[in-house]
Amino acid sequence: MKRFNTSDDASKADSRTKLVSVFLLALCSLTFTTGISAADGELVVNGGFEAPNLALFPATSRAFSKGWTSFYGANKSDADPCTSHLRLPVNPALPFDPFSNPLVPATFGPSGNWEVECNGDTKIPGWSMWWSDSVAQDPVTGDFLFNPATDQIGRIEIQNNIYPTWSNPFWVPQGKLPISFAKFGEQKAELDSHDRIDMLTGKPVINSNVALTQTLETCPNQKYVLTYEWRSRTTVAGDNDVRVQVGGLVARTHTLTGDWQKEIVNFVSGNNPTQIAFISIGDGTTKGMSLDGVSVIGPVRDLLGECPPPPSCEADDGSSDDGSSDDGSSDDGSSDDGSSDDGSSDDLQLCTDDESSDDGSSDDGSSDDGSSDDGSSDDGSSDDDTSCLCANGKPDELTLLYDGDDFTSHNQGSGDSSVETFGILPTDANIRVTSKKGDLLFSGVVSVGQVFSFQQNNNITIEISDGTTLMQVVTFHASCSVPLELLDTFGGITIYDFN
Repeated sequence: MKRFNTSDDASKADSRTKLVSVFLLALCSLTFTTGISAADGELVVNGGFEAPNLALFPATSRAFSKGWTSFYGANKSDADPCTSHLRLPVNPALPFDPFSNPLVPATFGPSGNWEVECNGDTKIPGWSMWWSDSVAQDPVTGDFLFNPATDQIGRIEIQNNIYPTWSNPFWVPQGKLPISFAKFGEQKAELDSHDRIDMLTGKPVINSNVALTQTLETCPNQKYVLTYEWRSRTTVAGDNDVRVQVGGLVARTHTLTGDWQKEIVNFVSGNNPTQIAFISIGDGTTKGMSLDGVSVIGPVRDLLGECPPPPSCEADDGSSDDGSSDDGSSDDGSSDDGSSDDGSSDDLQLCTDDESSDDGSSDDGSSDDGSSDDGSSDDGSSDDDTSCLCANGKPDELTLLYDGDDFTSHNQGSGDSSVETFGILPTDANIRVTSKKGDLLFSGVVSVGQVFSFQQNNNITIEISDGTTLMQVVTFHASCSVPLELLDTFGGITIYDFN
C-alpha cells in the first residue's frame, strides 16, 4: 500500500537504522518566510528558462520573429540530429502576419503541413524532457515512473515577452485568456509543447504533453525548499493540468489559475539525488501551463563533492533554545509554523485541551506503557535517546507531517506504538488527533506533504480517513520516556518539528 518506496534497506521498529532515504514533503502557506544559511545555495540550473536566449536567434527564425519555439533538453543525444519541417504563411512571398498573412493551417500525416524548427539543435541547459504519454505510471497512485531507457525524448516550448505582444491582439478577441509575460526576466516555459515527432516513425504526433525533469545533487537527510510560479494559458478545465513530483512523490496537481501562482514545497532529501518533475497531463492541445522561477535552495556540496553534516544536538549550546532546527540551514520555513501557526493551512483547526493538566504533567502513568513515566518529572535525562526532540525534556508542541505513505521506521517497541492500515491513504485526508483520555488535539483536512501542530500529550492516537472510510490508525508514545526522534515515521505520519 505504499505510495512511494522510501528505502529497501531501512529496518522497521526495534531493528531500525537511521532513516535518511525517505522523502518528506511539507507544503506551506504562501505567507511564510524561509531562513537560508550562508552555506545554502541554488541547485536548479536554468530555473528561469532564460537560456537559450530567443533574441539571439536569426531574424527569420520563429524564435526571434514570434518570440517562441521548442527545444530538446540535455537528454537529447547529439548523434540523433533534428530535421526541420516548417509551415509557411498563406502567401509565402510576404512576411507572416496573424491577421493578413497567417500560417497555413496544420495538417498531420507523412506529407502533412506540420512544423518542426530545430534551431540548430540548440538544447535547453539543465533540463531533460520526455513526452508524458510515453512515461509509465503506477497503476494505483498514478505516479510517473521515469525510465530513460524507454521514455521518449520530448521538447519544451520557450516563450519570451515578444510572444504575447503580437499574439494577444489575435488571441484575446477569441474570448481566450491573454498570454502572459514571463513572471521573472524575459522568458518562461510552456509545458504543452509543439514539434513532436515520433522517434521511431519520423511522423508527427498530435499529443504534445511534455514532462520536464531535473535531477539535483542534494545532500542526504537535509532540508530543501522548492519554489516555482505557474499560470494556466486557457480557461478550459483539463486543458492545462500539470502534476508536480519531488523524489517520485506527487506534491502538487495544478489545473486553472487566472494569474501567476507561487508554490512552496519543503522536503527532506534521501540518500540519492532528488528528481523534480513538472508533468503536463492535460488535453495535449499545445496550449498548456506556463512555468517560471523554478528554484531549490538548500545545502550544497563543496568542490570535493562533500556535504555539510545534518543538524545535530551536539551543535547546540545547551541553552533554552530547542536547537533542533535552529542551525540556519534547516530553518527553511518548514518549522516556521510553530506555536503561533496552526500548521501552514489556514483551514486547519488547531485544537487544545480544555483540561490544561492533561498535557502530560498530571498523567501518573498507571495505565501508561511507560509505567515509570509520570510526565512531570520526565526531562529525558535518564533516557538513552539522544534525539534533539527529547534533549530538553518533553516538548510542549509537536508538528507532524502527513506524508501519505504507510511506511514505518522508528525505535519504539510494539507496546508503545502501532500502525493499522485499512486502505490506500488519500491525497487529501481527514485527520483527527486525540489524547489517551479522548480529548481532541487536532482535527482538519490535510493534504499529502502538509504539516499540522498541536499541544503535546503523552499518548497520541491519529485517525486518517478519506472523509468517509477510516484508512489508518496510528498510535505512539510521545513523552520521551521511550525513544522518539525527528523524522520518525509511523505509517502516514512523520515527526517533523517541535516547540
